[in-house]
Amino acid sequence: PLREILSEPPQAEAPRPALARCVHFFDEDRAIMVAFLDSKEIIAWTIAPWKKCWYVKLHSRIGNTSWWPATRSLLVSNLVDGVDIYRITDRPTFIRKLPVRITRNYTKQVHFGWNGALAVCGSDRGEVYLWEVESGTPHQVLVHGGETELIQAVSCCSPSKKKHMLASGSTDAGNCRPSIKVWVASTTS
Repeated sequence: PLREILSEPPQAEAPRPALARCVHFFDEDRAIMVAFLDSKEIIAWTIAPWKKCWYVKLHSRIGNTSWWPATRSLLVSNLVDGVDIYRITDRPTFIRKLPVRITRNYTKQVHFGWNGALAVCGSDRGEVYLWEVESGTPHQVLVHGGETELIQAVSCCSPSKKKHMLASGSTDAGNCRPSIKVWVASTTS
């Protein structure tokens, strides 16, 4: 069974007035980073001993994040105009923006795909966007549903070096008929 070993803030301190959206282990699982929605903060702590490593305040709210340890890359769904890519060495460094036209401000999941080579994000227009992480070049746009359908859930896996899969899920409250789609790509190289 699991047992609690740490708590932030410590039980004696007042809680943070912020909504935690995502938490990721990093630095060989010796630290965690937590992204907070409205306060626009990402804070990292080492686990043993429990100590704040770094703190950064971003320019926009944080809807969702995804971490790729091999390249120390962090995707941030920024709730303004798309997905921001950061590299984390000592602290997050902004690399580039991946644009998404946002008409309704809902949180949308972001994910790394194709073994970290692609960034993936849903939209409020029925589409799923894929970009090449290193260049920021658009890779593909998948049409999941109608132009008002909200695609909030995405996930990727690569069962082999030549096979990649993506799943997307809609949350269209208007007709209460969410849909899930699974996409597959096979590469020759």
